[in-house]
Amino acid sequence: MTIEYRVKRVERFIVTRHGDHGSTGSTRQIGKEFDHFETAYEVATALARAEQERLGLPPGDGGVIFPSAALEDARGFTRPLETYHSSNDQIGGDL
Repeated sequence: MTIEYRVKRVERFIVTRHGDHGSTGSTRQIGKEFDHFETAYEVATALARAEQERLGLPPGDGGVIFPSAALEDARGFTRPLETYHSSNDQIGGDL
């Protein structure tokens, strides 16, 4: 079993929690959106550290994967930038 926390760029930044339980997995957003990567990174790191301590795992165990400190990784490793729109957004046109 592994649990991974990531920071993903949307229009702002969100913190996600992904749990991998063998043949199944799930991802969910934790908390609100953040205007700055640094704030989302601090929240994700604190959540990962708390989960590691709650599970009684030693540092570096690999059971909890901490977020990357690189802004570029928030855009996805080899995936294109994920973009989400609310019902109030205008799709297309000038940004």
